Amino acid sequence: MTSKYQEALPLMHSEVINAAQAKLLRPLSVAEISGVQRIDSLMRLESLWRAFSSPACLPEQVEKDLSFFSEQGQHGSSA
Repeated sequence: MTSKYQEALPLMHSEVINAAQAKLLRPLSVAEISGVQRIDSLMRLESLWRAFSSPACLPEQVEKDLSFFSEQGQHGSSA
């Protein structure tokens, strides 16, 4: 089960990143990509993917979510 989970995480990271880029019509920054890649919950990733893929989701909301996740990493560890 763990290996399936570990296989699914990078796939969902890619799906979220692709959905965000499609919504924003631009490539994500390194910080934004890193923020998404730090998410280790498949449920959270699926929720973001569904939100970003929804026609009702505004680009401003995607920017806000990406900003939140990239800031989490900056405050979380500075090794």
